[in-house]
Amino acid sequence: MTFNVRGPVSAENSSHFGRLLRFWRATFDLSQEDLAGLVDVSVRHLSFLETGKAHPSRMLIDRIARELKLGRRGAGNLLQAAGYLPAVEVADLDSPGNEEVRRGLVATLRCFDPFPAAAIDPFANVKMVNRAWVHAHREMLGEAVMGDDINTIRLLVAENGWRRYMPDWANAACLYLVILQQEAILRDSAEAQRLLDEMVAMEGIPHDWARRGAGATSDGHNHDQRRRATTARPARTYINVHHTVGSTPYVSEPRLILHAILPEDGIPDRSLETLTSDRSLSHPLLAY
Repeated sequence: MTFNVRGPVSAENSSHFGRLLRFWRATFDLSQEDLAGLVDVSVRHLSFLETGKAHPSRMLIDRIARELKLGRRGAGNLLQAAGYLPAVEVADLDSPGNEEVRRGLVATLRCFDPFPAAAIDPFANVKMVNRAWVHAHREMLGEAVMGDDINTIRLLVAENGWRRYMPDWANAACLYLVILQQEAILRDSAEAQRLLDEMVAMEGIPHDWARRGAGATSDGHNHDQRRRATTARPARTYINVHHTVGSTPYVSEPRLILHAILPEDGIPDRSLETLTSDRSLSHPLLAY
């Protein structure tokens, strides 16, 4: 099940906050009476919040996030949906106003070599990669990553993707799907909703992905995740690190996320150490 964020403008679906609140209430299988009791408001007021007829206070949003254990990301998204935090654009690296952002990302990704790194947008679409990313993904996933239309969630959940090497891939997928669902609601994005519907329909995705993903997001706002990859080589633990490109997690300028894959012991794979001299590497998203 996904939470459909599209539809004609009406009192029922005019509020981003209301739609996000209904998503969380459905995720935790709560009635309006249940949630109203948890956050100490009337059922009538909660109904008005969900239909956009009433506006929440910051104090109420904090209470909702605390009672549902949404963590800092979930709380921040509720605040943004209610207008207490600025909306964030999806960055277009090719637009004339983003030359400095692009140059900075190229320099940053180059510095991450020999560790794989990529710049991704809020929908997990890959916008730019470094040489180590191309080498590592080509070696592990083959031709599936050689185009310019790459999504990191799709790479994870596809049967020929990273799930083959990650025993706990389903838990990671649930986390990313919940994040994507929130982005779809916040941006009223048909693109994000289509992607979410595609991912949820894939074989192996748990039916309770939203509930499981909500539990993962409540662990905090630091989205470093330790994932053990089982390959032909000796198994190693890698840390997936996500950094928001901007001064704070919620910024008014276009937002990108820097995703790096770092070995927990800090020692790069031997096969990656010669990347800087390997000129045979090429990829549509490799910018240097």
